[in-house]
Amino acid sequence: MASTPDGHGYWLVASDGGIFDFGDAAFYGSTGNVHLNQPIVGMASTPDGHGYRLVASDGGVFTFGDAAFQGSAVGAGQRAVGIMATSGGYAVALADLQVLQYDSTSSGASAASSPSLPAAPSAPAPAPPPVTTGTPGSASPSGEALPTTAPAGFHPLWSDDFNGPALNTSLWYPYSGQPGGDPLAWWNPNHVTVSGGELHLSTYQDHKGGTNSTGWVSGGVGSTQPQTYGAFEVRMRVDSGPGLSAIALLWPTVGWPPEVDFYEDAPQGTARNSMSATLHFDPNNDQIQKSLAGIDFTQWHTIGVQWTPGQLVYTIDGAVWATVTSSNVPDVPMSLDLQTQVVPVSGMTAPMASNVNMDVDWVAAYGMN
Repeated sequence: MASTPDGHGYWLVASDGGIFDFGDAAFYGSTGNVHLNQPIVGMASTPDGHGYRLVASDGGVFTFGDAAFQGSAVGAGQRAVGIMATSGGYAVALADLQVLQYDSTSSGASAASSPSLPAAPSAPAPAPPPVTTGTPGSASPSGEALPTTAPAGFHPLWSDDFNGPALNTSLWYPYSGQPGGDPLAWWNPNHVTVSGGELHLSTYQDHKGGTNSTGWVSGGVGSTQPQTYGAFEVRMRVDSGPGLSAIALLWPTVGWPPEVDFYEDAPQGTARNSMSATLHFDPNNDQIQKSLAGIDFTQWHTIGVQWTPGQLVYTIDGAVWATVTSSNVPDVPMSLDLQTQVVPVSGMTAPMASNVNMDVDWVAAYGMN
């Protein structure tokens, strides 16, 4: 958001660049009808309040009113997180704590905290190369390495093989709090750990980690890399344990629905041998659901979804197991989420296992060609 100079109004900006003005703030335009490569992450007004600038996470700057464009440049692997006005122009903050300054008296960008950044071009820079933290083809705990090639019709965007000492917060954020409509469940960041080359989302009783009545607390993570269309592959397994659901899904950056759950289980017994994939759409939460049974999901499998205009293709271990073709397939930016969650099960008030993990060896995301 941004305030008018006299403090009697303000603008709110949505991730798609839609502008909402209040008080004495005037509307000068938006990117709400523009297809963005990456979402808007910041906004700054001009000193006189007669214009404003928006910045996307790829560093693209969009100007409206009397705001002048003075450049934009984000290096490979970097991500913009905000923008502010300066006396001579504006400054763009990056996720790695660097700041790029754009000044009407200079010929391009200057780095407030790193002199080695590239100079800004005279026009907006293209989107940076994909963020990739994994090592394609390297050994993995699951016995199957991070892919070296993309599925047909797609190209690599980003990946994570969880080989670091902790969660990579440039790619993920941990869940916290209670999921809507589920009084048995609670999420806490302490239930998200990385070790042995794996991401672990753990459910166990933790009365210090949650305020739900049962004390059962789970872990979940959301991706910071939204996209419209593409493919996702998750190499994962889940411990046995009734009353505990593991879910891999796509979640919209703005509003709900839509939602695409491409792996979701809710075991009634000790076996974890069935799952469903569900497209949620329209305000009534109408659904198109497919089911898969007869597979032991306590063992490692690669769960995937290929998302293109009007179609969802669900895959397991590289093979297609279901396809949904519908005008209700989402066409808005969505992010990959992974989570465990205590779910109501007939005759149960809590899980029947002391500790249940969803383990993830690696994640790969692809853009649509």
